[in-house]
Amino acid sequence: MARLVILKLGGSVITHKRSDKPAFASNVVERLAEELARWYKAERPHLILLHGAGSFGHPLARRYRLEGRMLDAGALKDADRTSASVQALSERLSVVLARAGVPAVPLRTSALARKVHGSVVLDDYGHIGTILANGGVPMLAGDVVIEDGVRIAIASADALVAPLAKHFRSDRILLATDVDGVYRHYPPRRDERPLARVDRGTLRALAVPAKSHEHDVTGAMTGKLAALLPLRGRRVCIFNALRTGYLSDALRGKSMGTLITL
Repeated sequence: MARLVILKLGGSVITHKRSDKPAFASNVVERLAEELARWYKAERPHLILLHGAGSFGHPLARRYRLEGRMLDAGALKDADRTSASVQALSERLSVVLARAGVPAVPLRTSALARKVHGSVVLDDYGHIGTILANGGVPMLAGDVVIEDGVRIAIASADALVAPLAKHFRSDRILLATDVDGVYRHYPPRRDERPLARVDRGTLRALAVPAKSHEHDVTGAMTGKLAALLPLRGRRVCIFNALRTGYLSDALRGKSMGTLITL
């Protein structure tokens, strides 16, 4: 397979994440779809799209206290409600992308993945590979999954990066967020600038466990960084996609935000 790009659109970018109800960021998504489509039509790359759940998933996950909840009929019902809401976000996103010219095919992560002792495992790469081989763009989201066959767990879109990059041998990963890059402190101190480059040693120091953010049940930036640690020989660009043109520049290989070398 030709070189594969993995692009993750953060939930804080494609939704109004601080909303307690599902709120789609229509104007931002339409602009990002146009930037992505221009590059896609020119380069015709192999591309896997990932996206966060934002306000379509996090409020429900908190309301139903899904993380770590033991399996029973009630837990499964609440997990399905949450997963269905995330899938609705995927469908809305795919419609905008298709209209712009990106043939995104939304897949339900909860049907393809599970957690084993805290790590995300994808059980079906074949379907994803078939879509790629036939000119499509498989798209997966952060979702609710079953862990160790006994409990509910959250599988963030960031946690999907490593298994996908390893299986499809992708060395180019772009993480589109609502911040300018990786900072040493969160929240950043006044006048603090994002780190231009981060190596594995620095990444380990920054990816320390943190209390769940009020609007994020997946660990916010520290969770994102920790999810990258299983990778080696990859370059990851974390940049602010709320800034017009930054996605276009990142796709073209321009140095944006923070570059992580693993």
